[in-house]
Amino acid sequence: MFDEPEGFFAPDKKPITQYYTRRALRGGCCCDGATEAAVADPNNNNVRTLPIRLVSDHPLYGHLLWNAGISLSDFLESDPAIIRAKSVLELGAGGGLPSIICALEGAKRVVITDYPDEPLLENIRYNVNENIPATFKAACSVEVMGHLWGKAPESLLGPGGEKFDVILLSDLIFNHSCHVSMLETCVACLKPQTGKIIVTYSHHVPRNADKDLMFFTLAKNPPFNFMCEHLWDRVMQPMFPEDSGPVEVRSQVHCYLLTLP
Repeated sequence: MFDEPEGFFAPDKKPITQYYTRRALRGGCCCDGATEAAVADPNNNNVRTLPIRLVSDHPLYGHLLWNAGISLSDFLESDPAIIRAKSVLELGAGGGLPSIICALEGAKRVVITDYPDEPLLENIRYNVNENIPATFKAACSVEVMGHLWGKAPESLLGPGGEKFDVILLSDLIFNHSCHVSMLETCVACLKPQTGKIIVTYSHHVPRNADKDLMFFTLAKNPPFNFMCEHLWDRVMQPMFPEDSGPVEVRSQVHCYLLTLP
């Protein structure tokens, strides 16, 4: 075998950081593209901008702070009773922003998951350590785990196999081939009757909207039998302005609530 010449492999790209400004600091429910200079006192839970590090050009889309994740985080901050003193599981977490908000807003246990790829998981751990002060970690158990959707969920569950009060899915349903496996993990991990799944998404490719929405069709029917309720819509700048398709479709973030009877 031969030795590759110097420079044969492209150098790894450095991580990028985007900033999420918490509602109390920006005075509203929008993300204004804060800069690093806006970072406030990290010990003050009310006014703080969170730096979210993202892996660069990751094939599993962990390199983006998605509109759906920003909107979900805003929603959780606006109504923290949803997750306060609750156990929370996030699937396909990327940078982990919604989960971090849950920990800061008083959840009792947060399990942050993504594909079992160590660079992705290490990056989530970094964001947890950077953004959740020790005082909050003392009150909220925060765990980062790899998980393949549809596989055995036992490692995710709490003591005695306790299931979750809330499951978060942020911009995942464009993974059309994974709808069934996502729902398998959800139904295996959610507390029946009282548990809630919050799903946020955008139609990034409008011509595939029907395929995106098939997630809810599958969810409502056997063997899953979820009840699906539309909660809200929100208009933002589209994630990919240069893409084709109506901007008024690509710019919207939608939110649904799924529950089990």
